[in-house]
This record gives sequence, structure tokens and C-alpha cells, in this order.
Amino acid sequence: ELEKFTQIPASAEQNPRTRITKLIHQPNTDKLFVVDLRGKLYFLNGEKPEVYLDMAKEKPKFIHTPGLATGFGSFAFHPEFSKNGLLYTTHTEPAASAKADFGFADSIKVELQWIVSEWKTKTPAAKPFSGESRELLRVDMESQIHGVQEIIFNPLSKPGDKDYGLLYIGIGDGGSAEHGYPFLCGSTEKIWGTVLRIDPKGSNSANRNYGIPPDNPFVKSEKPNLVKEIFALGFRNPHRIIW
Repeated sequence: ELEKFTQIPASAEQNPRTRITKLIHQPNTDKLFVVDLRGKLYFLNGEKPEVYLDMAKEKPKFIHTPGLATGFGSFAFHPEFSKNGLLYTTHTEPAASAKADFGFADSIKVELQWIVSEWKTKTPAAKPFSGESRELLRVDMESQIHGVQEIIFNPLSKPGDKDYGLLYIGIGDGGSAEHGYPFLCGSTEKIWGTVLRIDPKGSNSANRNYGIPPDNPFVKSEKPNLVKEIFALGFRNPHRIIW
């Protein structure tokens, strides 16, 4: 049997009134958080939703149009958030807002960019969130569909495990396969249509903003253009990752 638990505030006058896409607990707590693609991350104070992070206020170039996979895509608290105050998010900005870490030929139009960010607060228990962010990576997308709508830490890993503290990132194909650019996905030399596995604390990536774990499956490959961040590939839209 279903019972009404909470209702997230409307973020638009037209339907859908809200675009709720993810609800999770903060690690090691019973605190629930909910994100609306249009830009707000809420925490539930009992049954009452209260704004925790407003992406539009924090990122002036943030967009949630033209819709579908556009906006505040996903969020993930570090397993030790209560100690280190680290939060991770994905969001969209207009094409050419900044130089992309992963792009394609100029002959293909860029619809928008997806950004993965790390946020740090000195007061993890505070609400709303107050802190600073840094960009981990930026990806060009051929269309507004199949974006970067999942980031997550392995909830079963424990301190000392090889997987502990590593961030998994689901990168959609951006619609490239169905729009005539199948060569952009399904390859270890392209980031689209993959799940990445990175170490946010590292710095051996091309942009030096994150690390590539030494046990990623393609790290030892000798292909010159291989994307060593890739953990798995062959996806159209890796929208959720579950252990």
C-alpha cells in the first residue's frame, strides 16, 4: 500500500510541474535528499523538503532547457562526507561555455555541455550547503538527450578496498548513435556511451583535475587514444548504477 510521504515544490507552471530524478540517503545517515532536474537539490526535514543546493545560484551558466536530459542531473555524497564535506554533482551549461575535456570534430554541432563538479564544505552538518566547487571534467554533447545523469560511489566498498572513494560516472551517448554519429560511441577511444571510474583525489588525468585508478580495465592498453577512465562501455544511456 502506498502512502503520501512528501511533495517537492513545483519548478514550472506547465507539466511536468517538477522533474524529480533521484532520491538517496546521505551515507551512514537516514537523511534523504531529492534532486529536481530544473536545478534544486532538496533535503527532507522530516517530510518537509527544504532547498539544500540551488545550482542556478551557484553556477550562473546553468541551464535546464531544452529539456529531456538537461539540468541538474545527479549528485553523490562522498562516503566520508560527514568528515571531509565532499559532494559531487553533474549539471548542464550552453555549448562553448568553456573548453571541453572531451569534444568532437567541429563539423558536428554541440548542443550543450555536461560538467562534473566536486564541492567542499567546512561544515558538513550545515543546511543549506555552503562551500566552494571545482570542475573535474566537461563533456560536449551532440544533443540534449542521454547526458551525464548518474554519479555514484560503490556503497558496498569499505575503507581499505580498492574501490573505496572512487567515483563512477555514467556518460550517455548524447543521442549520437540515432542522429547519425555512431562513431562517437561504443569505443574505448571515445567517452560517450560509457561508465567512467575515477579517483577525485588523484591528478594523473589529462586535465590533472582527477585520477585514473591503476586497476581500471583498460589502463594497460597501448592504444594511443584510449580513454583510460573507462570502466565499461556499450551503453546508450547509463541512467542509474546499482550494486
